[in-house]
Amino acid sequence: MNLTKRLKLLQKNRKMGKKSRLKREKRISHAQSAPPTGFSGSAEIDELMQPAEPERAASLIRSLLDQYPHAVDEDLVKYLTKLARTIHLGEMVNVIAEREIFRAGKPQKESSAFGDFLAMQCVSRLIDSHFDHAASYPPALVSVFEWGIAGLHKYALNQARQLARVAMTVANWCLAEGHTNVTIVESPLGGTVPAQVLAKVLEADGIAVTLMEFLAPRLERHSKKYSIRRAVESFAESVKSGNSPVLYPDEMISGSRFLNLHRALHRKLGDRLIPIALEVHSWNTTTRDTAKKTALVVAELRKKTSASASPLVHFRFPPSQRITIDSGPPVIPNSPFYWGEVDTLAGKRKVNLVFDLINELRAISEAFRDPQSETILTLHRLWSRDTNGRIISGALPHLQSLLPRMASRVNWSTIEDSARAAFASEYVGNRPVITENHAMERMRWLKREIARELDPERFDNGKPGEAHVFANALHDLLNRGAHGRRLPRPKNRDYCEYTLDYAMPLSAINAKLVSLVIEEVTTLRGQASMTVQMSESTIASPQP
Repeated sequence: MNLTKRLKLLQKNRKMGKKSRLKREKRISHAQSAPPTGFSGSAEIDELMQPAEPERAASLIRSLLDQYPHAVDEDLVKYLTKLARTIHLGEMVNVIAEREIFRAGKPQKESSAFGDFLAMQCVSRLIDSHFDHAASYPPALVSVFEWGIAGLHKYALNQARQLARVAMTVANWCLAEGHTNVTIVESPLGGTVPAQVLAKVLEADGIAVTLMEFLAPRLERHSKKYSIRRAVESFAESVKSGNSPVLYPDEMISGSRFLNLHRALHRKLGDRLIPIALEVHSWNTTTRDTAKKTALVVAELRKKTSASASPLVHFRFPPSQRITIDSGPPVIPNSPFYWGEVDTLAGKRKVNLVFDLINELRAISEAFRDPQSETILTLHRLWSRDTNGRIISGALPHLQSLLPRMASRVNWSTIEDSARAAFASEYVGNRPVITENHAMERMRWLKREIARELDPERFDNGKPGEAHVFANALHDLLNRGAHGRRLPRPKNRDYCEYTLDYAMPLSAINAKLVSLVIEEVTTLRGQASMTVQMSESTIASPQP
């Protein structure tokens, strides 16, 4: 049996098993009646967050690293084993299976290299000290991360070389125009790696660079809410005055976001602003071809850019390498640009904790509207046994009545308004002081606001009721991740994210990715110099 058929059979059996279990849970629960009381917390969630069984975790970690070209350091295995939780074991098993499939893919070299990246990425998710710059770690971990990034670079070599060419073209233009200092607008996260690469190449050529992070909401303009225009006004005030170029490199997917940001920046910076739009056409089989739309965007960008800088406005990138497994459809990454696969590649996370939590909870709440939804059945399973070992039975009918009713009543707009007032500084993208209890404090605030909004009388009297059950249900499912893949943030959102820089060892991932592109710049420049020398030698040679 080939790999594709084997995968399909495994998936079919898994789905059949899940359906049978859900039907059995519904049948048993409908035969009982009493709702849960005195619940001390989900035993399943508690168990998933407990340290993983050491021997099992260590074995899986070694399997993930079986293609690592150096001897696997035992101190590294012990360090990662201590970090592993029970919830990580299933993920490691799945990644190991997925990596084996990629090893059988074609083209073999690129497919196997991407499998190495997946293994490294799985190891990186064991790290819990994301932003702790004082945390200790074994030095071998940095080598493992660099090995995984080398795999990603090998897989995406065509895009990496094109990014190197972009940086070379911009640097050559700056030198030809006599610019000795520039400002680079970094638009996280898609524009982060291009801005980092460009800054390093320009600095190596003796050009002074000011790298400035620019964050903006999606809302273009509004009289009361935070918008792109207001974000640009604040950003433009911090840009150095003068006539030096302001370079704006960023991904251009459909062109709408890039154009909105460019228009707002151009109003404040004028001809100093030089857009550098990076584009991939039809990067997978499901996205529509945006060539006509982006062509109109590029035309407008060129019209507002000086003639000498026009060659910098637009760069086309090749799509990611298609990988085929047996006779199945091509497999491609989730992002059109390889540096956008995960946020660790950019070296930072873009987030607005309060409003991102609201979006997550809203998505779960929407799933509650259907009394027969798998989300409610999952919650029923989570609440079937508490941390004191108590078995809770008969809760499903109660949950199927309460949760849809609460979901139809909760007003998320009111909760968002309260968040804008309570967290006014974070709302406009100012980074808060991150502490160990940061997320917990905001989650507790949200649970209180949900309960207050649904049942203000009971809340004011300090009496827990159905609203508290609803808020706790949202919280537990968020912790379990049972609502599935995180939905995209609202397209017209008015809140602004901020960024958090990853600490070592995770920051080594971004550093290695950027350094590999810089190596491509050196290689391409060397090849170009050799070509010129050969041409000059040919011209200088005496003709027969």
